[in-house]
Amino acid sequence: MTLVRNLRQQLSGNKKYLFFLFIFSLIICQSCFTRQFSKEQLDLQYEYSRKQKEDSGQTKQFEKPDSVQVITSTDSVITDSLDMIYPVMIKPNYKIAYVLPLYLDEIYDEEFKQKRISKVSQDYFMGARLALEDSVPKLGLNLHVQVYDNFSSYDSTVQSILYLIDNDSFDLIVGPFLSNHMSVFSSYSQEQKIPILSPFCIQEEFLENPYFISYRPTHKTHLEKSAQIIASQFKKYHIMVLSTKKTELDYIKDKLLENSDSTTFKSMNFMVVDESNWRNAEYLKYLAKDSNLLYVPSNNVIVINSIVTNLVGEIDFEDKDQKSKISILAPYAWLKKEAIQISMLDRLNAYFTSDPILDYSDSASIEFVKSFREKYRTEAGTYAWMGYQGVLFYAPLMLQYGRFFQRALVKNESGMDGHTYIQRQEDYGFEESTIWLFRFEEQQLIRLNY
Repeated sequence: MTLVRNLRQQLSGNKKYLFFLFIFSLIICQSCFTRQFSKEQLDLQYEYSRKQKEDSGQTKQFEKPDSVQVITSTDSVITDSLDMIYPVMIKPNYKIAYVLPLYLDEIYDEEFKQKRISKVSQDYFMGARLALEDSVPKLGLNLHVQVYDNFSSYDSTVQSILYLIDNDSFDLIVGPFLSNHMSVFSSYSQEQKIPILSPFCIQEEFLENPYFISYRPTHKTHLEKSAQIIASQFKKYHIMVLSTKKTELDYIKDKLLENSDSTTFKSMNFMVVDESNWRNAEYLKYLAKDSNLLYVPSNNVIVINSIVTNLVGEIDFEDKDQKSKISILAPYAWLKKEAIQISMLDRLNAYFTSDPILDYSDSASIEFVKSFREKYRTEAGTYAWMGYQGVLFYAPLMLQYGRFFQRALVKNESGMDGHTYIQRQEDYGFEESTIWLFRFEEQQLIRLNY
């Protein structure tokens, strides 16, 4: 049976969102095991815990309860080192800790609406809860979920949550959201050999922890996958890559050369452009008469608007063939910038790359949206979908492989169709490596298969 102790009652009623958050916070606050400590109490608690460990002369070691069944693989492909890091450890039930910046103590604060991170974390867990209550029981997997409100940036608050997690012997940590908090939790995860799933934080140093799993690709992986997309989808184009960073430009160039040969493209140009002087559009001189693709990995609003304005100025829209002259490939983040002139983008052949998002053209996503609306009487968004997908990612793998389900990722099993995970080096953590390609047409995103 799946137990979600922080949300016992269903949310209902077609209310305004603030009232919805108020009810949501009361439910969590009423049943959450994590007390909200004052800074002085947290400091005392952490100091007491540290003193106890020092007095014992020992550091807490990873323990295997008697109910755990440890299975050593006989598969010749699986090495002894893999069995040491990711043993098949099957348990009758698993304890999952969600560490989320809910900021429930500030629900009435006037600045609460400004804290978008709390809205994101609530949406995320609502999606996760939907999967935990509706999908996980069908697997026959017993999960006991505890939610911790990582409501403060104080080190003592972070240490207090770690103290409580340490005492309860959790099998998986989901979160936290912020990079500085993740740095502390990832170190703890590696020390205590507890898998940790990061919904948003992804830095290359975190991947040095073999128990770390990122639900998003690193920037480097995004660039690498974008280069593969260009090589497979834009053959016989004149390729131009514009970047403000030479290291980034060199990396893209290397990946494009790895995935192409002398016959793949008509030409290739790589230009480093001064970020403060993008209006000096020297790159326009290198545009060919037909079939140009400009790849711009920057998310700077000034950069984006300058490029789009300059490119639109190069097209004679009275000539129907002119629109096919210029195509642009950019990160999906462009569309999330309020200052971007969407109408101008629509005049170009615009393509966008993104890690997986809520896609309304996908039948599984549509079913999720319907279930979410029915359960919560509110609209689902990408963050709720990510919380839902996160559970569908780890639950089936945990059922088969137990606590250390990373073993499946080593064997290139992700548990979800269309999702892949990579390990940059042996004994490193894993990152999502799936990148989707969209075409922007008539202000609509159309997902393309490649």
